Amino acid sequence: MKKKADELAYFKLRAGDIVIARRGVMGRCAVVQTEQEGWLCGTGSIILRVQSKILPNYLKLFLSSPTTVKALEANAVGSTMININQKSLLALQLSLPTIQEQQEIVRRASTLLTYADRIEARYQNAITRVEQLTPTLLSKAFRGELVPQNPNDEPVSVLLERIRAERAAQPNKPKRVVNRSKSNMTKISSQSLKKLIHQLPNNTFSFDELYSDINKKMSGDYDLIKDILFALLDESEPSIIQIFDSETNAMRFMRRYQ
Repeated sequence: MKKKADELAYFKLRAGDIVIARRGVMGRCAVVQTEQEGWLCGTGSIILRVQSKILPNYLKLFLSSPTTVKALEANAVGSTMININQKSLLALQLSLPTIQEQQEIVRRASTLLTYADRIEARYQNAITRVEQLTPTLLSKAFRGELVPQNPNDEPVSVLLERIRAERAAQPNKPKRVVNRSKSNMTKISSQSLKKLIHQLPNNTFSFDELYSDINKKMSGDYDLIKDILFALLDESEPSIIQIFDSETNAMRFMRRYQ
């Protein structure tokens, strides 16, 4: 065991060493901390032991910089997975300012990286909020929460009861048989709906206007058309968007492309 320990002593890490990945993504490296001293370096990494003229954190910044990564990739070997070796590292040209200048470079770089992390966090938060915005707006629109409601409006239950009473009072009418041609019975699809939307006379339209126009040209299931329409809103580059019409106090659809 002692003999094996002596053989591995060369691979024991010291505080301040730089451990850089030998293969895969170039430039991945880290500074060994005090609590990691005595750990063994695996075969997938290389130990760089700095001298007193260079700060470990300064060397880490240099190795992970885009210029150094590009140089390492140019000198790497291997086809399936690129590797670097001692020759690749020795070929690097390192500018070595004074210790004081290195400290200032590390300090400024740390400040900028922290600021960049904050920007990235804000960006991801903004992306999440945007993705949640459309469902939230639709939900509020269907609940009538986008505009102030008139307290004098009759409840929906009263309106439905009145409609039922009016229908019950009307005499039964014979059902009209609609003779549709074979071409008019074509099932609506995403592409055909886009084409019909493009043919609408106005750039903005309501769902009822669209549904009425579709029934003049072909058979269209109400729920199917609604599902396809809202699926078009969720496309990565939607051809239509939803807007709020302040004149009618209602949500409408608008073509993005003429």
